Amino acid sequence: VSLTLDDDAAAMASSFKARCELSHELWSEVPGVVVPQPGGAFYAFSDITGTGMTDNEFAQRALDEAKVQLIPGSLLEGGEGYVRISYATSQENIREGVQRLSTWLNNK
Repeated sequence: VSLTLDDDAAAMASSFKARCELSHELWSEVPGVVVPQPGGAFYAFSDITGTGMTDNEFAQRALDEAKVQLIPGSLLEGGEGYVRISYATSQENIREGVQRLSTWLNNK
């Protein structure tokens, strides 16, 4: 009997692709945010300059006010004005997080 992980790897890749697409679709609808299609990894690197906030302010307020943790892009060289959001979670969590961010930004 041959042991392979091909089926598991394919299922995992399919799951991450679905979460990536969902995250991109929902996150792209958030006001003031521009989201390029992620090219890899488990993160979207999003331009938040349309919100009028710095990446540090956006990340801190998102945590404090929307209860969503993001990584300010300025922690990475050349990342000022961007935030990094992970989609390495369930689709339910992605929907909840994006809804919280959208509600927060629409009421700020």
